Amino acid sequence: MFSYCERAQGTLYSRKKPCGRPNCRRASGKPEDLHGPYYEWNRRVDGRLVHRIVSETQAEELAKAIANRREIEALLKDWEGITAETVLGPGKRKP
Repeated sequence: MFSYCERAQGTLYSRKKPCGRPNCRRASGKPEDLHGPYYEWNRRVDGRLVHRIVSETQAEELAKAIANRREIEALLKDWEGITAETVLGPGKRKP
């Protein structure tokens, strides 16, 4: 069987941001002058959208965990289809 130790839902973003200090060289707003990258993990918890800033290392682990969860969800969808065909017969699958 597969090994899916880490699983997580949500979306991971990488962003760069302009500086708010007027004397900072990165305050120009030009793409090459922005601070970052900053990594943000967004997910739903109890129906509410939760945002969390994470480190680059955490972002790498979260990216793997999110990919694992999506693969698991795809497998479950396939298995549900197989079960429907087994129980209902071929061509009787629910969408």
